[in-house]
Amino acid sequence: MPTSSQENVPKKGRLVRYLIPAFVGIILGLCGYIFYLSKAHSYLSDDPKACVNCHIMEP
Repeated sequence: MPTSSQENVPKKGRLVRYLIPAFVGIILGLCGYIFYLSKAHSYLSDDPKACVNCHIMEP
């Protein structure tokens, strides 16, 4: 029973199908975590208390 060349292709396809999205998810997760830890979200508001996060403006 002859095998087609298409049977060997999914090994590379699996790498692209699972590994690339996993790396993208890891990168996005780390970026989001760093964004949260640095309290960068507080700088997106117009609240004057947000300036306390800056080391220069501490009282």
